[in-house]
Amino acid sequence: MNPAPLQIRAVVGLSVLLGVFVCLLGRLFYIQVVQEDRWGRQADAQQWTRKEVVPALRGQILDRTGRPLARTENAPTVALDPAAITDRAETARLLRQELGVPQAEFERIMASKARHFSYVRRQFADRAAVSRLKARVKAASMPGFVFLEEAQRVHPQGNLAAHLLGFTDRDGKGIEGIERQFDARLAGRPGSRITLRDARSQRILTAGEPLVAPIHGEDVRLTLDATIQSFAEEAAQASYERFAPTGTIAVVVDVETGEILACASRPAFDLGAPGAAAAEARRARFFTDILEPGSTFKPLIMASALDCGAVGPNERIDCDDGRIGRRTIHEDEGHRYGMQDPTGIIARSSNVGMARVGLKLGINRTYTAVRAYGFGSRTALNWPGESAGVVEPLKRWTSTYTLCSVSFGHNIAVTPVQLLMSYAALANDGLRLEPRLVLDAPRTTAPVRVVSAQTAALLRPMLEEVLLSGTAKSVKHSEYRIGGKTGTAQKIGTGGVVGSFACFGPIENPRLAALVICDGPTKGNTHGSIVAAPFAVDMICRSLRYMSVPRSGAPKPPASELNADVVVARDASEETDR
Repeated sequence: MNPAPLQIRAVVGLSVLLGVFVCLLGRLFYIQVVQEDRWGRQADAQQWTRKEVVPALRGQILDRTGRPLARTENAPTVALDPAAITDRAETARLLRQELGVPQAEFERIMASKARHFSYVRRQFADRAAVSRLKARVKAASMPGFVFLEEAQRVHPQGNLAAHLLGFTDRDGKGIEGIERQFDARLAGRPGSRITLRDARSQRILTAGEPLVAPIHGEDVRLTLDATIQSFAEEAAQASYERFAPTGTIAVVVDVETGEILACASRPAFDLGAPGAAAAEARRARFFTDILEPGSTFKPLIMASALDCGAVGPNERIDCDDGRIGRRTIHEDEGHRYGMQDPTGIIARSSNVGMARVGLKLGINRTYTAVRAYGFGSRTALNWPGESAGVVEPLKRWTSTYTLCSVSFGHNIAVTPVQLLMSYAALANDGLRLEPRLVLDAPRTTAPVRVVSAQTAALLRPMLEEVLLSGTAKSVKHSEYRIGGKTGTAQKIGTGGVVGSFACFGPIENPRLAALVICDGPTKGNTHGSIVAAPFAVDMICRSLRYMSVPRSGAPKPPASELNADVVVARDASEETDR
């Protein structure tokens, strides 16, 4: 056999193989070098390489004693990589059996535009079910499942102070309340890392991977005391259940520091499922609501009149004749109180008497006092949605209408926080402080003197008389001497009322001020002496006892001349207030 043809064939064959090899090398060079960027981008798009966020641990929200009100814990999350799933039927069966995922929901997940990642259950409460699913997936070597641990906000004290705490979304961003206001401080700063994933979408950590460590969020310690907060929650709930209002508020503040120790609202909502509650139920009414204060405003104007000498502490004022110019001012239910001193006017809550006090004080001094108490301005807390209230511009005030009406708490709208801090000022020797909610927050405003310490001391026993012989004399209390004022104001345009009671104690050395508001009660007696006063007094007394404040001595007897000039007398059960 001639070897030439064999050699030719061998040379041809080798040439062909060499040519194929050269072509493959050329193609490989073209892909790896010339088209490196294109294929790199495609690999990233298919998530073979992924830059992952390393979340920062969100800081805790604590009460003043360090008890956690909100903190972050890991919760299991299950997701799918639809492109990696090879057995749809078995995958659907496992999800249905362990996590309760319906077939229709599974089909929606598989049809998702997010081809390589789609959540099935986020922050799932049943950790045992996720563990069983994970074990079954591992045993069957099933691709396409992604198991994660995600941070979830939990509340060790339940729904305590829900309206102040607020909540985060599933990604840990503050949406309402303290969670929103201090989101940057609580959230910290996330880190990052580069990971590779295999064909089953499982993460592969590579040696020397780039890593930016997260900076965890700071804790925020509130001025709230969880125990006193529980007293406020009970007070708000009791009034809400008994009188069926549209809402209630119960608040306690330290008069010497302005620190809010408790703040509760009703209706309540579940911090674990805030989306299920209406926005109305989540509103922090203490800051956002505005109301005519009614008779709770009278002590503030009286204090200012006494402070500048417009009225003397023993001066007798005609509370019978309500005719002022072309206007006639009426007392509640036709009462006529005759001649009364400032103590009698406050205890009996005389509209006529306060109108005459207002006239003595005058427009300019009354307006200046109203603004000094903080009405018409937002507080330094700058709470989201906080109202400034409504105070008519000075140029629109008239003596017979604006001045007289404001003197007994009409024709002005205030927020609960403004009203409580003004009472705290009377208890704090006439110094008004800005309210505080976070212990380490710096003070941004200086205290404002609304009246002298002597005037504040003069007014406190007048407010005690309200509970001894005045509109709140039916409220039982024995441990502490408490001073306060009832209020029952008509709601403009609705036909309803707002019943309220602001107070502080103990009278001899005030430590706490408290406020309860019952907005729009629809059951039973709607006066502030009934719907608010008992709950406020009980709340403040329990708080003082918890703080180990020494009990007061025996309360002084009622003022002997208080009833001397009352023309129409009523039983205690009939005592009412504006």
